[in-house]
Amino acid sequence: MPSIRRLSFWAGVFGLFALLAMSAGAIAFDFGGAAASEGTDDGLVLAVVQFEPERIKEDNLARIGALVSEAFSVGVDLLVFPEIATTLYPWGVTEEVVDYVEDNAELIPDGLTFTYMSDLAATYEMTICWGMIEAAQDTDRPYNSMVMVGPDGALIGVYRKLHLVPGVETTLFTAGERIEVYGTPLGAAGMLICYDRRFPELARTYALLGAQLLLVGAATTDSTVDEHILATRAYENAAWLLFANQAGPAAGGAGRLFHGGSRIIDPSGRTRAEAITEASELVWTRIEASELSMGRGLLGNRRPDAYADSGALLWASRDEAESLVRAELFPTGGEGHTRHILPEILDGGAQILDWNGVVHVLDAAAWFVFIDDQPGANWEHSCRYVFVDAVTREILVLDGQIPPRRLSEMEPF
Repeated sequence: MPSIRRLSFWAGVFGLFALLAMSAGAIAFDFGGAAASEGTDDGLVLAVVQFEPERIKEDNLARIGALVSEAFSVGVDLLVFPEIATTLYPWGVTEEVVDYVEDNAELIPDGLTFTYMSDLAATYEMTICWGMIEAAQDTDRPYNSMVMVGPDGALIGVYRKLHLVPGVETTLFTAGERIEVYGTPLGAAGMLICYDRRFPELARTYALLGAQLLLVGAATTDSTVDEHILATRAYENAAWLLFANQAGPAAGGAGRLFHGGSRIIDPSGRTRAEAITEASELVWTRIEASELSMGRGLLGNRRPDAYADSGALLWASRDEAESLVRAELFPTGGEGHTRHILPEILDGGAQILDWNGVVHVLDAAAWFVFIDDQPGANWEHSCRYVFVDAVTREILVLDGQIPPRRLSEMEPF
């Protein structure tokens, strides 16, 4: 199983926080008084916000604050906003768009947006999940991220979109590389962003790791996809699915509309609540706490012993492949060596070449790692070709003398 850590549940909530006061030159937001929810204490209230962002981040944050206040009035416990909810979704790849994305990218948890959302969550004692552009410290491009904070305002987790849409997103953003199931006051949750919902492996991975909640933030114009697969993702993974989509015209979209359709789906695939407009709207439903575990027996009836023969098991992630190589070949740290990994899984049948010919032909899908045992040497010297089977996690090591032809495509780790 991939190396995915599970955070402990956040427990206890603070009293009301002081209102957020922005530094000089920044806008100040008023959360309004919030002494006690107008809703009841019976059961749990799940909610999503269908939202139409505007160009100015501060304007969006003010509107988000009003929507959180509205959610508080009906006793919402968990609230999900759409993908990139605090700014416009990129409307192309132009110098203007690149500048807009860079200007609005923020570090987490140090930026204005996180501070504001954290204080909102603490003020209203609510778990909140939202999409934003996250500034990167280790890459040239920012991340398309979902952030979740608990009812005490503390950071629960950040998910960076794994599956970037080819074109605009692959040009503007850096893809995430790992997933985690996070403990929330309502139960274990996994986050997805828009295009992610089209890949069943991600939702299933979350479910196998114990997620009871699939939180999906989106900015999509494709209503057909959502009509067909959202209920399926909930049903096949025995999980509650909260889908928060943008609404309104896509910036620069030549008439294209984010279709809305935000909804909450239970583990039986039944829609419990759905947006009734194509504009910004709060969608919520009240459930019993026991309903969070409905349908969980389905996953226990899986037959992974049979799936293994067809290669349909959960594949090893890149992080796991790297960890396995370190643990197996470098238990004491591996000083004096360099390690490189091809950043994507190779299919069975792929040929691995050095400059003299074929070194190996893969029997099955695998991660390819090259280990240089004499990194300062010229040309022929001791090195190793390592393959981590993507399904069985078995490691094959072949001794070599010449670096691979694909070395320029590999990344150090």
